[in-house]
Amino acid sequence: MAAVRRREALDPGRAWRPADDAAELAVAPRSLQRVFGRAGATFQAELMAVRLDVAVRLIRRTGLPPAEIAAAAGFADHPHLTRRFRERFGRTPQEFRAER
Repeated sequence: MAAVRRREALDPGRAWRPADDAAELAVAPRSLQRVFGRAGATFQAELMAVRLDVAVRLIRRTGLPPAEIAAAAGFADHPHLTRRFRERFGRTPQEFRAER
Protein backbone atom coordinates (compact mmCIF):
# COMPACT_ATOMS: atom_id res chain seq x y z
CA MET A 1 0.00 0.00 0.00
CA ALA A 2 2.85 2.37 0.72
CA ALA A 3 4.10 2.05 -2.86
CA VAL A 4 0.64 2.85 -4.19
CA ARG A 5 0.32 5.87 -1.92
CA ARG A 6 3.75 7.20 -2.96
CA ARG A 7 2.89 6.87 -6.65
CA GLU A 8 -0.48 8.53 -6.25
CA ALA A 9 0.96 11.40 -4.22
CA LEU A 10 3.23 12.28 -7.16
CA ASP A 11 0.19 12.88 -9.39
CA PRO A 12 -2.96 13.08 -7.25
CA GLY A 13 -5.05 14.48 -10.10
CA ARG A 14 -4.54 11.45 -12.30
CA ALA A 15 -7.52 9.17 -12.88
CA TRP A 16 -6.01 6.34 -10.84
CA ARG A 17 -7.35 2.82 -11.33
CA PRO A 18 -6.44 -0.27 -9.32
CA ALA A 19 -5.59 -2.21 -12.48
CA ASP A 20 -3.07 0.44 -13.54
CA ASP A 21 -1.36 0.42 -10.15
CA ALA A 22 -1.26 -3.37 -10.14
CA ALA A 23 0.32 -3.46 -13.60
CA GLU A 24 2.93 -0.84 -12.72
CA LEU A 25 3.77 -2.71 -9.51
CA ALA A 26 3.89 -6.04 -11.36
CA VAL A 27 1.18 -7.69 -9.26
CA ALA A 28 -2.21 -9.08 -10.14
CA PRO A 29 -5.12 -6.69 -9.57
CA ARG A 30 -6.70 -9.22 -7.19
CA SER A 31 -3.46 -9.35 -5.17
CA LEU A 32 -3.50 -5.59 -4.79
CA GLN A 33 -7.14 -5.76 -3.75
CA ARG A 34 -6.26 -8.34 -1.07
CA VAL A 35 -3.50 -6.09 0.29
CA PHE A 36 -6.02 -3.29 0.75
CA GLY A 37 -8.55 -5.69 2.25
CA ARG A 38 -6.08 -7.03 4.82
CA ALA A 39 -5.42 -3.46 5.90
CA GLY A 40 -9.15 -2.80 6.22
CA ALA A 41 -9.01 -0.28 3.41
CA THR A 42 -10.20 0.18 -0.14
CA PHE A 43 -8.42 1.58 -3.14
CA GLN A 44 -10.78 4.56 -3.32
CA ALA A 45 -10.48 5.33 0.40
CA GLU A 46 -6.69 5.29 0.17
CA LEU A 47 -6.74 7.50 -2.91
CA MET A 48 -8.94 9.98 -1.06
CA ALA A 49 -6.53 9.89 1.89
CA VAL A 50 -3.62 10.65 -0.43
CA ARG A 51 -5.48 13.55 -2.01
CA LEU A 52 -6.39 14.98 1.39
CA ASP A 53 -2.78 14.63 2.55
CA VAL A 54 -1.63 16.55 -0.53
CA ALA A 55 -4.24 19.23 0.17
CA VAL A 56 -3.04 19.57 3.78
CA ARG A 57 0.56 20.02 2.64
CA LEU A 58 -0.49 22.69 0.15
CA ILE A 59 -2.59 24.51 2.74
CA ARG A 60 0.29 24.51 5.21
CA ARG A 61 3.08 25.38 2.80
CA THR A 62 1.49 27.73 0.27
CA GLY A 63 -0.86 30.63 0.01
CA LEU A 64 -2.71 29.11 -2.91
CA PRO A 65 -6.45 29.77 -3.02
CA PRO A 66 -8.71 26.81 -2.20
CA ALA A 67 -9.77 26.26 -5.82
CA GLU A 68 -6.13 25.85 -6.90
CA ILE A 69 -5.43 23.53 -3.99
CA ALA A 70 -8.45 21.44 -4.95
CA ALA A 71 -7.24 21.13 -8.54
CA ALA A 72 -3.64 20.36 -7.56
CA ALA A 73 -4.74 17.69 -5.08
CA GLY A 74 -7.03 15.95 -7.58
CA PHE A 75 -10.47 17.07 -6.45
CA ALA A 76 -13.22 17.86 -8.94
CA ASP A 77 -13.65 21.36 -7.51
CA HIS A 78 -13.37 23.47 -4.38
CA PRO A 79 -16.72 22.29 -2.88
CA HIS A 80 -15.65 18.66 -3.33
CA LEU A 81 -12.43 19.35 -1.43
CA THR A 82 -14.32 21.19 1.30
CA ARG A 83 -16.84 18.35 1.79
CA ARG A 84 -14.18 15.66 1.99
CA PHE A 85 -11.89 17.80 4.16
CA ARG A 86 -14.67 18.47 6.65
CA GLU A 87 -15.56 14.77 6.76
CA ARG A 88 -11.99 13.83 7.67
CA PHE A 89 -10.82 16.77 9.78
CA GLY A 90 -14.04 18.27 11.13
CA ARG A 91 -13.36 21.69 9.65
CA THR A 92 -13.01 23.38 6.29
CA PRO A 93 -9.69 23.97 4.53
CA GLN A 94 -10.07 27.69 5.28
CA GLU A 95 -10.58 27.00 8.99
CA PHE A 96 -7.61 24.63 8.96
CA ARG A 97 -5.41 27.28 7.34
CA ALA A 98 -6.49 29.92 9.86
CA GLU A 99 -5.36 27.65 12.72
CA ARG A 100 -1.76 27.38 11.60
